[in-house]
Amino acid sequence: MADEEHRDDLAEFSRAIAHDINNLLCSIQGQAEIMEVRYGPDEGLSRSLASIRASIARGVEMTRKLHAFGAGDEIYREQVRASEVLEGELDRFRVLLPESMAFEVEIPDALEFFVDPIALKQVVTELLHNAREFSSPRGQVRLELFEENEGCCLRVQDDGPGFSKDFTEAELSQAFVSAARPGRGIGLAAIRNLIDAHGGSMRCFNDGGAVVECHFPPERSTQENSSFEEMSVWVVEDEPALLEFIVDELESRGYAVSPFSKAESLLQAYDEKKDEPDVLLLDVLLPDLPGPELLKVLSRRGFRSAVLWSSGFAADTAKLEFSGRSAFLQKPYSSSELCGAIEGLRTAG
Repeated sequence: MADEEHRDDLAEFSRAIAHDINNLLCSIQGQAEIMEVRYGPDEGLSRSLASIRASIARGVEMTRKLHAFGAGDEIYREQVRASEVLEGELDRFRVLLPESMAFEVEIPDALEFFVDPIALKQVVTELLHNAREFSSPRGQVRLELFEENEGCCLRVQDDGPGFSKDFTEAELSQAFVSAARPGRGIGLAAIRNLIDAHGGSMRCFNDGGAVVECHFPPERSTQENSSFEEMSVWVVEDEPALLEFIVDELESRGYAVSPFSKAESLLQAYDEKKDEPDVLLLDVLLPDLPGPELLKVLSRRGFRSAVLWSSGFAADTAKLEFSGRSAFLQKPYSSSELCGAIEGLRTAG
């Protein structure tokens, strides 16, 4: 019991740290994009912005691992076509491989299954990087995705030395245990958390090298559709730099924007004006009142606007209610992703 409580405390701590980091990354990314637009092409500036983007990418990778480790059983599943979701991750992995290393992928083009797409990308990226690390320069990494029992199985295999006999399968997926770097890493622990959150299972074994199988059970989609016409946006975000970026970006594109840094401020404005936005951009984790609780209060007072939820945790979607008038945007996001999500709600129908 003590070990479980320690693990829960560690997971919650990782979520809290990742939330703050994601807010910072999101605002940094947004300001970098604004600089590029305002100051145009400049060789020196372009190099600096490229360095910023590279640092953001590394930060995003770190927070994804922290998110996954703290995911618990809260994820957002939808029906996805695996080949489309994983195309970018697989292309990036190929670029990182030495020319002497072989990489085989077997994913049926028409294969669809119910999964959290962000979690799927995280699992695949982590497993492939592990396989590359433990393979020889002239080795081989193989990824397969196939249907089984109305669900789906993801298998990643390398031809390296395999898992150490000194570790049991359970120990391999504990946080901060790595056969290559003792005492470091949360990769397999994060993966197991994500697979458990789907109600699935993970299996680690040796077969000419290390093999990790992730089994995803079948699931049904519960999303519905709706629509609305005109556009104005209210934003509730407690990170000042991020709120400033959101307001600047949306106003520059012609949206009518009302910003709020606290739930209390929004409630006061709504009670005084009794008007509603077409879209409410709502942070899930707010210091004075969590986003889901704020929406419940608003709903009791007659609020019926479309909601664009935002959080650094894909796991937070389990706390939310989704329909055609709601969607989820994970931090950090770019200007195009922000506006695309809002426009998606505009055209939902």
